[in-house]
Amino acid sequence: MRIDRRVAVLSMAIVALVLALGGCGWFGGKTKEYETSREERPLEVPPDLDAPATGSALTIPDTRPPAAGISASAPSTDVPPTPPPAVPSSYSAGEDSSLQVTDAPEGAWKRVGFALERSGVAAVLGRDETAGTYTVSGQREVAAPTDQGFFKKLFGGGKQDTTTEAVTRVVRIVGAGEGSLISIEDESGNATADEFSRRVIEALRQRLD
Repeated sequence: MRIDRRVAVLSMAIVALVLALGGCGWFGGKTKEYETSREERPLEVPPDLDAPATGSALTIPDTRPPAAGISASAPSTDVPPTPPPAVPSSYSAGEDSSLQVTDAPEGAWKRVGFALERSGVAAVLGRDETAGTYTVSGQREVAAPTDQGFFKKLFGGGKQDTTTEAVTRVVRIVGAGEGSLISIEDESGNATADEFSRRVIEALRQRLD
């Protein structure tokens, strides 16, 4: 009976040993699948699909400004500002060649500038706030040179023909008492009282009142 038990135990040990050796073969000797894998050929894209799109529908326009020295293809529509035409306005020449206002010189200088620009009586060519002046141009009426005969002088009633000529004047604003005095000078700084100067003063009178 003892012999049979020993034989049974030995048989079980042999079976366990066989199973252990077989398990090592199963786990350790099995060939790994990734070792036998092959690299496939890369995906080939047809030439007509691989080329970049060249259609104008996908073209992004260049909105960058042109470089310095290179003019844009489209013609410029900007028109440089031009001074108003220096033509006789609807203001009639008054009797005065100067104007007294209650504003201080600084305020009067600014108001005179606005009045000159909006009156149309003269074109503003330059301005100097430090000196309190405006340089303006316009036209004045002068007697036209005529060579009248005896009968024309006799029956013409003494009426003198006139024409216009371009002139440049300086409108000066200086302090006077509690206000300011506006006067008109020629380019040499001499006070003037011609038809154009009196017309400028009359326009300023109507706009500064």
